[in-house]
Amino acid sequence: MKGRLQLDSKKNSLAGVLLLASPKLLDPNFKRSIVLVSAHSSDEGAIGFVLNRPLGKTLGQLKPEFLYGSLAQVPVYQGGPVSQDKMIFVAWRWLDDERAFKLFFGLTEDKLLGVMAQEQDLSVRCYIGCSGWSQGQLEGELAQDAWVPTPVTKEAILSQGGEGLWRLMLGQTMPETLISGLVPKDPSLN
Repeated sequence: MKGRLQLDSKKNSLAGVLLLASPKLLDPNFKRSIVLVSAHSSDEGAIGFVLNRPLGKTLGQLKPEFLYGSLAQVPVYQGGPVSQDKMIFVAWRWLDDERAFKLFFGLTEDKLLGVMAQEQDLSVRCYIGCSGWSQGQLEGELAQDAWVPTPVTKEAILSQGGEGLWRLMLGQTMPETLISGLVPKDPSLN
């Protein structure tokens, strides 16, 4: 996982890539975040979800209607600033090649239950909201070094997240940023 990901100019897509927020990205929606890009094209923009913002609750704790169902223990995460009134189910299964996975994004409750019945060894999460960029917006942010594109790792996907994961991955990808990644959120309180 060492080093920045070099994008394939032929593919020209960030789908399936992790975006680590640069230490200089101060937008509170994305500060110290790790975003998994699920779809991206230069014509339509991008969509994904923040991996490392767990709410510390399960679906059953958050929504009483799920308390006794098969989804009660699904962990809930803050997925991003877009569509925060929606729950988005995401599931993935690692393939035999430890660097590849099958992603099921934007599932409804019924579709998720169907996928769970057909697929083995699924990791499932519920995201409140998602992350989205309009045409050219993400490319502009990348040009300003707001994000560090990084290959997906099993560790990143399966981790419970938090800022510790962001620091770890940023330090492994760009060791020169490690010190700035250790600065408290509000240095004036130091």
